Amino acid sequence: MNLLAGTSGYGFREWVGAFYPEKTKPADFLSYYASVFRSVEVNHTFRRFPKPELATAWAESTPESFRFAVKAHQGITHRARLADTEESVASFLKALEPLGERLGPILFQCPPWFPRNDERLAVFLGSLPPGSRAALEFRHDSWDCDAVRDACRAAGAALVAGISELEEPPDVSVTADFAYVRLRRDPPYTPEERVVISGMLERLRDRVETLYLYVKHDGPGLAPEAVSWIQSLG
Repeated sequence: MNLLAGTSGYGFREWVGAFYPEKTKPADFLSYYASVFRSVEVNHTFRRFPKPELATAWAESTPESFRFAVKAHQGITHRARLADTEESVASFLKALEPLGERLGPILFQCPPWFPRNDERLAVFLGSLPPGSRAALEFRHDSWDCDAVRDACRAAGAALVAGISELEEPPDVSVTADFAYVRLRRDPPYTPEERVVISGMLERLRDRVETLYLYVKHDGPGLAPEAVSWIQSLG
């Protein structure tokens, strides 16, 4: 299993001194981050549609082996709620083309008030461009069923595991050749929580080719240390 761990975001000035070296300029955050970690989850594209020149700058600041997971714009997931989104998804992916192989999964995070809709899901999955990697995060309980897992599995789309509690081994549904895990519990992690996380990785090791795992960012800058530990388990 190829473990690509990172944080949800990287552009945090409060991390200077805690993670980024003192006096590191914001323009240099990404290049330093990419010298330490192999992937990052970009969230600001949820509110601001990306531009090709931004994707070009990302590519120029990172090695070819680096991977970006990019959150889809809210117009796709929250306004349209996956309906009639073929053009907007295509435009979103077009803007990210400068990333080339650096582009990992697109995170489609749906709102918690959006209940299960099998027909809409089928049309959405069928409209995704060939070769795109879709990771769907459903936050309404009605989506947690075999029918949804089967539909995603048939389309090769991953179901995101958003994990906020680490008291018990989390359930990560595998519906693609990659898995996508978001640890929403603020770091640092206790020794008991670390046992749960390491156990989760072991259970996924022979089930997926690639695991994208992102730790929730925090003000004090503790998330990078957590990612470093997780990365050591790869």
